[in-house]
Amino acid sequence: IIPAHSFDAPGRADKNLPDNNVSDNTVSYNADNKSAHKTTDGSSHGRSSNRGIQSAEPFERKRLDNIAKSLETLQMIKDLNDKSDDQAKAVQPTLFDDRTSYEDKAKEYKIIGCVFNTYWIIEYHDEMYIMDQHAAHEKVLYEKYMNDLKNNTLTIQQLSPPIIISLNPVEALLVKEHNDELLSSGFEINEFGGNEYSVNSVPANIPDVAVKEVITDMISSLCAEKAGNDTTVTITERIAMMSCKAAVKGGRSINIYEAHKLVSDLFTLENPFNCPHGRPTIIKMTKYELEKKFGRQL
Repeated sequence: IIPAHSFDAPGRADKNLPDNNVSDNTVSYNADNKSAHKTTDGSSHGRSSNRGIQSAEPFERKRLDNIAKSLETLQMIKDLNDKSDDQAKAVQPTLFDDRTSYEDKAKEYKIIGCVFNTYWIIEYHDEMYIMDQHAAHEKVLYEKYMNDLKNNTLTIQQLSPPIIISLNPVEALLVKEHNDELLSSGFEINEFGGNEYSVNSVPANIPDVAVKEVITDMISSLCAEKAGNDTTVTITERIAMMSCKAAVKGGRSINIYEAHKLVSDLFTLENPFNCPHGRPTIIKMTKYELEKKFGRQL
């Protein structure tokens, strides 16, 4: 984990360190009791008697009963863990559950660091969050784009020079049929000559290096949807695809300030928990669940 904030002052005792008093309550699972009985002085009886067998039987039954009880306890613990894991999966992250302002929450959460240049570790009270920077950025871009479309506040960038693309007859026909929709979404595509078309403008949040890929994928999605289908579904899929191309990629290093900005942007969303493709943007683990995995809680 790459540290993002200063650590606690040196010498501070960690009250969460595991206890050193570990009891050795091992249970033998060897039910085969064929060895010779030994006396307390270590010598072996060379022969057995009916009295010896009778005295050993109650002890063996008690030992087997203890084994059975131990196995039942282990199964009960496993069932409780599985139930708790299922419940944890159904719980949405509480950091974003209420609509408390970001300024108030910002005083209470702490970004610990980043692992694999993708996943940010966030501490909030007795909860730990892991944020996928790509999925989170996708969702932020998606909702911003949809709100801009709804409020007619979409920012468009003019391409100079335009990007030239080649379309087959089917693709060209779909572009013409959806021209008004494309224009309102920020895409201006005009005939250039022959089977070539010029892309003169795109939404401002698409990086220059991804413009041609976004256009190509968008037209391919139109072909897959075919003309005449529900345009709302088509727009949603296009925006999701476009957001994926524009969002910061997993594995690309971003700094702590960009991570804070991403968290603050998530606070503005109605549903910050899933990206446009349905993947989670954030997963949560409580302190209790973490301690349970380390055997500190039952």
